[in-house]
Amino acid sequence: MKKFIFFLFLLASFSFLNISEVNAKKLQAFLTYSSFYSPQQGSYLETYLSVYGKSVNFVKNQNGKYQATIQITLIFKQNDTIKDFKKYDLFSQEVEDTNKVNFNFVDQQRFALADGKYTMELLIGDKNSNQSGFKVKDEITIDYPKNQVNISGIELVESFKKSI
Repeated sequence: MKKFIFFLFLLASFSFLNISEVNAKKLQAFLTYSSFYSPQQGSYLETYLSVYGKSVNFVKNQNGKYQATIQITLIFKQNDTIKDFKKYDLFSQEVEDTNKVNFNFVDQQRFALADGKYTMELLIGDKNSNQSGFKVKDEITIDYPKNQVNISGIELVESFKKSI
């Protein structure tokens, strides 16, 4: 009988864990970047962040609509010195019904960075979730030597339309 009760308790525990895992959303985001050189501005880096809309939590805002908020920190370091950073909130578009979220929301940032090697850190988290966010590091080299032909990064286009 004790084994049977233990088995039921164990089964109930697994069921409870599975239910909580199904209800928990895990933030999904994708970051890319490209470096560029402008004769007027010098070297700079653009970052492109895309957040999967169904992976974030929406809460009702002051307009009576639902909106997600992602907290983002981008840091660029050389050795132990911070050369540039931005900390900001990224807001999704407002929606009437969270069951109809079928979009990603995107963000682009630009950082003026001199030629050199950098460690880029991305800290990202869903402000409407009690789950901890995540941190990613990447090594970046920006190198546009003078008196040489150089090629900047490329920027891919998701869609386009003819302007009038």
